[in-house]
Amino acid sequence: MKETRLREDAYIYHKRKQKGEKQKWGEMNRSQRIQYFKDYYLMKTAAGLAAVSIGGWFLAAILAPKTETDLYIAMINSSAAREKEEKLAGELADLLDCKMPEGVILDSSYFIQLDGMDQGTMGTVQKLSAQAYSGDLDMIIADEEEFHYLARQGYFLDLAEILPTNLYSRLSDYVYIDRIEQKNGDTVEYGEHIVYGIYLKGAANFDRLGTGMEKPVAGIVVNTKKESNGVKALKYLTK
Repeated sequence: MKETRLREDAYIYHKRKQKGEKQKWGEMNRSQRIQYFKDYYLMKTAAGLAAVSIGGWFLAAILAPKTETDLYIAMINSSAAREKEEKLAGELADLLDCKMPEGVILDSSYFIQLDGMDQGTMGTVQKLSAQAYSGDLDMIIADEEEFHYLARQGYFLDLAEILPTNLYSRLSDYVYIDRIEQKNGDTVEYGEHIVYGIYLKGAANFDRLGTGMEKPVAGIVVNTKKESNGVKALKYLTK
């Protein structure tokens, strides 16, 4: 794998102006952070987007009862061929000993255009927010810019806390580090730097998908019910 890193002047390295949110976040344990994210960030995002996007039917469709899956991966702006996605999903299903072939879903129906944030993009982010809040979304793979947009809203778990030591050591040169952004009036505050993702470029099991992403990053969603499966999938994808 070829190492890629954020530019030194990237948005995530801007200095925060106040310490309130950083201190609050730093004092929380993992379960408290997950609950805080559910109660504040995801609900705020979903509520705000619902007011300006395509309407409440989207949330109803996402939150409706559905077939249980062993791993649900959202791929943002992917151009991978469907047959390649199905092949990789089958390999992951075998890895996770899924009872049904469709136990792993690679969903490439998500498209985000950050320049302008059109209605389609707002609908996609609303869908991601609803799925994450309900615990139906386990992993997200996106190009660096879109991953950064989601990471600064608190979508992802700290991989330094959940990856086995040997796996984290192997991937330590490819970690994506970011921090949550919180606006308080005219002031922008930032949380601590956290390992939210792993760069996938150069990893054979992922590259053969042909997603068209320049700097793909994978992260495990904060409210996932399948954390251990996400870790296994991340290990497989980075080979």
